[in-house]
Amino acid sequence: MHPLAWERKGFTLAALGRHEEALRAYERACTLAPSESMLWVEKARVFLACNHPEEALACLEIAGPLAPVDARVWMLKGEVLFRLDREEEALHSVEKALQIEPNDPAAWIQKDSYSPGRSDLRKPFTPSSERQRSNLQMFGMV
Repeated sequence: MHPLAWERKGFTLAALGRHEEALRAYERACTLAPSESMLWVEKARVFLACNHPEEALACLEIAGPLAPVDARVWMLKGEVLFRLDREEEALHSVEKALQIEPNDPAAWIQKDSYSPGRSDLRKPFTPSSERQRSNLQMFGMV
């Protein structure tokens, strides 16, 4: 089967939540076309969906040199590094994406969320005033 057919199968299986099967399809696609960076990126996405950031990072380490000017590779690598608590490296990765695509609003948002002092984004929100608490209660959020 053609690598693109394996990629489509992996994509479909991942969309159905059948991640282990999707990973096998992407593995086959990557074996048949190891120089296709987006196959490695999509495989990394599935690993990330399975909460396996180390494996996702390994795929992105392969994809990066294959597509050094693809901002999507650097954005996803930033997300993976952030999940691994490697915030400085995550920020650097997103900055590389912005060098490639300086007008990408998602990259700017991602950069802002990874900036120093923003690690509180991973913590649950705690209302700091009575007004915040009452507003959250009004909408059934507390």
